[in-house]
Amino acid sequence: MTASSLVLGGPDALRVYRKGQFGVALQHVNDEESICIWPLRKQPGAGAFIVGLRSLHQYFDAHTARPTRYAFLSCMQALDVMKIGATDRHALHQLLDVLYEYAPDLVVMPPDLRPRELPAGLESAEIIVDGKVEARVEAKN
Repeated sequence: MTASSLVLGGPDALRVYRKGQFGVALQHVNDEESICIWPLRKQPGAGAFIVGLRSLHQYFDAHTARPTRYAFLSCMQALDVMKIGATDRHALHQLLDVLYEYAPDLVVMPPDLRPRELPAGLESAEIIVDGKVEARVEAKN
């Protein structure tokens, strides 16, 4: 999936929220559970901030659950990408609040079990969870 084909909060999103000036979606991006955050106010050229489950640990201290320096710097960069501006302290704290509030939902988000096309040479594939076949894909002949 390329960035140009990603629909934030679309039909593939597990959940979609509004939090202050941000839209928030829990959805799979490049086969990874992710929090997608975008500005609700339309700006030409504005982008989104996407945090995958594999990198979530970098945003909060393991002992205190407080935002890390990395979280502040990443959120400041994200505000620039969203055309809000890194110097907007209210937006910065609001963005950190979004991450803090929805991080637990991201941690328990189920994996994407939709069948995919098989790589060349494979005839079939299964996704098995707790001994039960959840999805099966057959190669097209």
